[in-house]
Amino acid sequence: MKTQITPIRLKNMLVASFGNKKAQVSDAAIIQFTPEGVAVNCQLASDIYVLAKYNKSYFNEYQVPLTNEFLMITKALMDEIDTGYTAEKINFETTDEHIVISEPSEGRVRVQIEAVDKSKITPFELVNTEVGIVPGLDGKKSSFIAQMLVSTDKFMKVKAENVTLVFDGTEFTLELTKDLSDRTQKVTIVRLLPDAKPFRLEFILATLQGILSQFTGDVWLGINETGVCVSQKNADYSLTYLLGRLTEKQAQQRAAEKAKKKTKPTEETTT
Repeated sequence: MKTQITPIRLKNMLVASFGNKKAQVSDAAIIQFTPEGVAVNCQLASDIYVLAKYNKSYFNEYQVPLTNEFLMITKALMDEIDTGYTAEKINFETTDEHIVISEPSEGRVRVQIEAVDKSKITPFELVNTEVGIVPGLDGKKSSFIAQMLVSTDKFMKVKAENVTLVFDGTEFTLELTKDLSDRTQKVTIVRLLPDAKPFRLEFILATLQGILSQFTGDVWLGINETGVCVSQKNADYSLTYLLGRLTEKQAQQRAAEKAKKKTKPTEETTT
């Protein structure tokens, strides 16, 4: 496989495949080189998935592989990308044993290729829609209670432990929970797809913010009973994250852990 790409586009693609410093929940992820471009279909955690397609137009040059080629994106590779490249375009290619990154006027850097952990590949099909990629199974795309285009500004500016996304059929609000205090923030809906139904789902705010930090501008939220599908689509690529809702069992576990941390110093003092 061989491509030529701008350094920032390469970094953005690889970072998005397993999250930035806020959203990173896995030490490795998988991308796939196909005749149509690069695809990402990876499970990052038990409740976080990333689905993406980068068209050939995303690259300056894209050498179409003869067969689909999977590649593990590891911390060693990301550390190399973070060192920075000054050239307008760099070569990104693979040999039998190495990922090779090179600038036209400089030497080459080789990063050892890691064996692909196929357990990270999701069972989902990547289904293109007007709002971006949504997961599918057996040729059928996921269904949603509601799909809406919203700005991420309100999400990123608030602080709380958990956030509940609430849609009453007309207005979309964030209910924020921090210790014993609750407050709400109204979010403007830019566009709402037909047949949207009311919903109420709770998430860990920091995790949701980490995912939203991958996007610039408005994003599509697709809501179903299990969680949220965050999507964005443009001419060169489509990027989607799936985040599971905070279940009652998880909320109880988090509350128990928090209570344990608060009582631990007292217990140590009395012994």
